[in-house]
Amino acid sequence: MYRCRTPAELRSFWRIYFRTHFAGPGEDLKPSTGGPLAAYVNHGRWVADCPLCGAGIAVAVDGAVGCCLECGIEYEIQVPPDSVIEEATPILLARPTRGPHRIRANWYPFPGVFGAVLALKAETPADLALENELHMGAV
Repeated sequence: MYRCRTPAELRSFWRIYFRTHFAGPGEDLKPSTGGPLAAYVNHGRWVADCPLCGAGIAVAVDGAVGCCLECGIEYEIQVPPDSVIEEATPILLARPTRGPHRIRANWYPFPGVFGAVLALKAETPADLALENELHMGAV
């Protein structure tokens, strides 16, 4: 993410970006005092929502971390187990990105409110495969 190879490089990027674009004099990133945020896939990207300002947070799934670059708060991120991500990824990648039958690569692996979407239950990879079949025919 952001061409960073390690969580330490990613945190350095966040710090520089926040200081350059949003921070006041002497401000730095702060750790979250709450629990982890639930990650979801939106338009093919792993994201979470900042609970303070509602901004989207790009998520580093491999490190389960994210940062609201507007608030300057680093969050722990809850992601599904690797085995579930590995099962869901090819299903999401099979979705068309153009044309009249375009369906977006969105996935809500946890229940909750994500942006303007209310996910009443966690979507499983089987749910994603069913959506593909309904919208695209047999995959």
